[in-house]
Amino acid sequence: MCLKEEVICNPSYCQYARDYYDKVDREKLLEKTAKLAQRVNLSEEIFKKLGEKYEVCPFELSLDSIENADLVIGDYNYVFSPRNTLGRFTHSLSKDYQKPNLVIDEAHNLPGRACDYFSKGLSSAHIVESVGDLSSLNVTEQIKLRSLLSETLFAISSVGKVAGKKEAKVTISPQLFDKIRTELTALMLERMKGKGNAISTQMQSLSLSSSSKVSGSSNSSNASNSSNESVASNASSRSATAASSGAAATFASQSASQLPLLAALAPINSLPLFEVMSPLNSTQPETLPNSSINPSPSINSNSSPSAPLRKIQDPIILLANYLSDFQEALSYEGEAYLHLYTKNRAYGKRDFGESYDECLRVVCCDASDRLRLAHKEFAHVVAFSATIKPFEYFGKLCGFDEGYSCREYFSPFPKENRKILVIPQVSTKFSDRERNYEKIAEAILRLTSRKIGNYFVFFPSFAFLEEVYKRTSKLYENSEFRLLKQESEISKARAKEVIESLNQGLPTIVFAVQGGVFAEGVDYPGDMLIGALIVGPGLPNFNFEREQIRNYYEKQYGQGFDYAYVYPAMAKVIQAAGRVIRSGTDRGLIVLMDKRFTEGTYLAAMPADWHGGSVNNLVSNSLVKDIDCFWSSFGQDF
Repeated sequence: MCLKEEVICNPSYCQYARDYYDKVDREKLLEKTAKLAQRVNLSEEIFKKLGEKYEVCPFELSLDSIENADLVIGDYNYVFSPRNTLGRFTHSLSKDYQKPNLVIDEAHNLPGRACDYFSKGLSSAHIVESVGDLSSLNVTEQIKLRSLLSETLFAISSVGKVAGKKEAKVTISPQLFDKIRTELTALMLERMKGKGNAISTQMQSLSLSSSSKVSGSSNSSNASNSSNESVASNASSRSATAASSGAAATFASQSASQLPLLAALAPINSLPLFEVMSPLNSTQPETLPNSSINPSPSINSNSSPSAPLRKIQDPIILLANYLSDFQEALSYEGEAYLHLYTKNRAYGKRDFGESYDECLRVVCCDASDRLRLAHKEFAHVVAFSATIKPFEYFGKLCGFDEGYSCREYFSPFPKENRKILVIPQVSTKFSDRERNYEKIAEAILRLTSRKIGNYFVFFPSFAFLEEVYKRTSKLYENSEFRLLKQESEISKARAKEVIESLNQGLPTIVFAVQGGVFAEGVDYPGDMLIGALIVGPGLPNFNFEREQIRNYYEKQYGQGFDYAYVYPAMAKVIQAAGRVIRSGTDRGLIVLMDKRFTEGTYLAAMPADWHGGSVNNLVSNSLVKDIDCFWSSFGQDF
């Protein structure tokens, strides 16, 4: 939403920040936005136009306009990140103040997103790559920054020397980068003085208060909208489940006129002003907007994808930001925060003599304490998703107090329109994959041949996908099916192209990854999709960091493997399966390939109406016959 080339929130640099409140008062902008909100949704575009017309910061104006709104829709980070920008509106000294309500959509994403907010890393290779271009600096600045870069890399390496291993759990001193940050601040001030500019808000935070301990989320009102990330997704749950703090009945009875409803819905596509925001890739699921509702008055607190945020390019500020963010993470205390060191061989061009990528990480394993603090700012909190089972797991990691109530709602769509089966003869465990590739390819052929139409096959990884795709392609050489596959890096335009191609009437099988752009938050109504074949649970990679997280969960909850691997994987499985039935008239087949889907831990994460309490309802002795019966039950019209 920033109107400048670089996000430097300082009046000396930015005319939109200069005399901001004087302009807002003089032009009565808050009154104007309040009146405007009675007629239209206050989108980013509206705030940008107001910002340009009256020379005020559109992002700050959108935040100030919240007080006059009945409904605010925004990404998680506005409420739960360390620099949450809505914090200043969720408490008040006024005796008439009433706490707002909080509604959390797609709540299965909250534990992971929250842990990401409080996890930070420093990579020597990344620092060299992103900060190493010093061409914008004068000779004196280049010499000074090169020296500070070398000191930074040395400081990272010094932790590794103490660890004595390529991977280790370590203790990193909060004062490790104090001297470097002091010199960076001086260098930056000197540079800005010469250019007549001013430092960014982030750089003002380099006051070296690194010894202070962070016990809760800060309520910074000047947080840069560099954190304004969001993902558009479908807000409707087909087999909805809900967990709420406090009595759900009490919440439901509250009138919007009596208590403003503050909604943090992420991802969501319930408003036309939402579009895909972050780059499409396998680790950050994205979707295309496909529905709209019209609540009014409301404010959209998300940035738009149409104008990607300009990132700070100044190498001095970049390095200072990296160190400042990491030092803040070092101040977090508690068993939930791990300090890790890893060393891997670096590839590509490297300056400063770097042949290895040495990384320091502060890993937040469990952000439930911080989420619990955030919840206390609201009168009621309701979290819902189609994939928040087991309730105990999500209730704990979402930060709900003991005594929260849970409700599970079965799919409102006709049960006979959906067939769910498990093929236990397949094993997708890493050690078994090589000898199962052919078996999976043949199963795909048999299953899709029973009914011509569009299918998705969802895999745990791109490597797995590629192996099966190569074998399946040979089987379909003379078939009427068209085979497509998701690339590891796919553009928004290409993803949209693939989705739209499903309306062309050509039978298509799309090979995609679980948790990817095609697997979450997108609708395939009608004949766009008649089946999803899910190849194994996509467990997170077994690596040093994940194993440390597993150890933490084992110590805290006694279920290390389930918390670290099984439940996150099953959330992706259920999301992928949920693409098939999106309306009361959709009909489709869902097949889970792996014996593990019949085991208790995995069953516990499934919606109850999938299996009715018995695994026997998922396993068929006559698979092809049962599938033929399912399709034939709809007659010749389907």
